[in-house]
Amino acid sequence: LDRPVAGKTGTTNDEKDAWFVGFTPNLVAGLYIGYDQPTPLGRHGTGGGLAAPIFNEFMQAALKELPVENFIEPEGMTNVAVNRSTGMRASGSGPGVIMEAFKPGTGPAEALDIIDMSGYVPPEQILRDSSQANKAISTGSSGLY
Repeated sequence: LDRPVAGKTGTTNDEKDAWFVGFTPNLVAGLYIGYDQPTPLGRHGTGGGLAAPIFNEFMQAALKELPVENFIEPEGMTNVAVNRSTGMRASGSGPGVIMEAFKPGTGPAEALDIIDMSGYVPPEQILRDSSQANKAISTGSSGLY
């Protein structure tokens, strides 16, 4: 989409169900893909592979005549440079770095440098190298709002 958008994908075990819920500042939409009797959707039957592209196509049509609006950041938030591949604090800048808003004191505290040129860091490595990631997983805490 050519406007700010946020969303979350979902996929069940064995890719039997896929969904996507997303929103812009002026429209929320969600969709589910699956069968009444659980049946695998196929190799790429994921929320990102099936549901998100449908969401994107729907939103393009639904928002076509509406003005582009930005999300309004709540007062008092702190913007932190984050590595989009790892979710950790970015140690520099570049195409893989995005800005994310956090409540003060809750953003990622650690920077995890990526040596792999693909920009992909296996989840096991993030967990092994990051005490903050381990804490977030064990406590269920997140950083935003």
